[in-house]
Amino acid sequence: MDPANRPASSAEAAHALRGVVGRLRRRLLAVSGSDVLTPAQASALTLFVRGDADSGASLAQAERISAQAAAVTVAALAKAGLIERTADPADGRRQIIAVTETGLDYVQGARGMRQAWLEQGLTEEFTEHERAQLIAAAALLERLLQR
Repeated sequence: MDPANRPASSAEAAHALRGVVGRLRRRLLAVSGSDVLTPAQASALTLFVRGDADSGASLAQAERISAQAAAVTVAALAKAGLIERTADPADGRRQIIAVTETGLDYVQGARGMRQAWLEQGLTEEFTEHERAQLIAAAALLERLLQR
């Protein structure tokens, strides 16, 4: 659709969402003590935990970053003891990445703190009807992410 023909509500919604999602992300990082890792490192570690990446190349593809940026992130996570790298038996040039117990504990702890903060806020500040609206809005945002 031609930008000139877009409804004004699209621009208003985009502006509002960008602002609130950014602030929510920063708040969630703050409550989970995620200041130990950079946002890129935290995101990469989460991808490794979920199994969405298992190498520097797959991390670069998943995060849409350069191979060099992925290598820097992987090196930092390995130095922190959150992941281990082993040579791929089928391709010696490739390293397979596995999350260490420390890395798994870090992700689960951070995730638990974020979940608890959200649940408490949703319980204290919102009605049942408002929580249902947020659930519906989350489904709409998920649809946007599928584009």
